Amino acid sequence: MLVEADTVPANRDSVDSLITGLKRIEFGSLPSSSVGALLQSARLDHADLRPYLDFDDIRYTRNLIFRNDHFELLALCWPLGSSSAVHDHGGKQAYMTVHSGSLTFEDFFIMTGGKREGYAQVAPAASGILTPGLVDVRSSDLDLHRVSAPNERAISLHVYAKPLDRYMVFNPETRSCRTVFAHYDSVPASPVLLSEPARSTP
Repeated sequence: MLVEADTVPANRDSVDSLITGLKRIEFGSLPSSSVGALLQSARLDHADLRPYLDFDDIRYTRNLIFRNDHFELLALCWPLGSSSAVHDHGGKQAYMTVHSGSLTFEDFFIMTGGKREGYAQVAPAASGILTPGLVDVRSSDLDLHRVSAPNERAISLHVYAKPLDRYMVFNPETRSCRTVFAHYDSVPASPVLLSEPARSTP
């Protein structure tokens, strides 16, 4: 699901203010419109985001900004020509917006299999382009996509609730799928971001 911004604020936000806003959200079993609205309106200062940006020459990188028990915030860096595999989101809520550049997404649906590692036949569905001001929301195990940067390098921001530890990747050519354990290519230099106590659940 894509959400488009109605207005673009003139002011610039800090990474800390985005984290503070996310901490105020009560994450439940269904996607939160508050997360989408927060990412939609956030216009982060690039200099404030720079400590979390780690580009590779060939593949995209996953760079942690903040994590607690309820959600994680990442910056993904996409060099020109990079692409993800077709993947799900491990049953977690996934929110994505583009900070700079543009990204192409390709949606897929499962025809047969895909409930466990091994056989899985997937087929392409919709596709489109993500630019700053749009938010992409995923929440189902059946909600598959592939993201790529075919036209220019890009930076995207991602919120996963709860943190994404494992997910499935799908190979349309071999009709197979397998489990992948999520990793970070970089983590914050400040240990405060990693050790802050999580907000208790009512």
